[in-house]
Amino acid sequence: ILSYVFSGLGALMSALCYAEFGARFPKAGSAYTYAYVGCGEIWAFIIGWNIVLEYILASAAYARTFT
Repeated sequence: ILSYVFSGLGALMSALCYAEFGARFPKAGSAYTYAYVGCGEIWAFIIGWNIVLEYILASAAYARTFT
């Protein structure tokens, strides 16, 4: 039960962060563009590659379940 409460709080905080970024930078739309506008090019580069690695790991996990 506690793990559901903690994960729900984490999801709520993430949603509030994205809502604040959306209000502050209305033309941006993704984590990469929020980081680029808010933090600069280096942090956006790091976040962009983290997103790519996340997609690679997720697709490997999906492929593993189907084989």
